[in-house]
Amino acid sequence: MVAKRLSPDADEIMLAYLHITDEKGSIGFSFTLWTIEMTCL
Repeated sequence: MVAKRLSPDADEIMLAYLHITDEKGSIGFSFTLWTIEMTCL
């Protein structure tokens, strides 16, 4: 949600994260935390 305000690409990242979470579960969640950290930094 915060990522969406930082850059247009964040929308694609969120969609990718949701897709990964659906298929991989906890792996997708970990990926998201990493993505959020990278995006915020």
